[in-house]
Amino acid sequence: MHCLQVLSVTCWPILALGALFGRTGAALLISAGVLLVLSIAKAML
Repeated sequence: MHCLQVLSVTCWPILALGALFGRTGAALLISAGVLLVLSIAKAML
């Protein structure tokens, strides 16, 4: 899988959950998602 595909696949569920949980939930999920993406990127590099 291409790196951008991985990012889009991981980002959309996070955004959908954030929309369900509201702004505070979205902020928490986005920060958790960013950390997850960074850890995946480090593992790939």
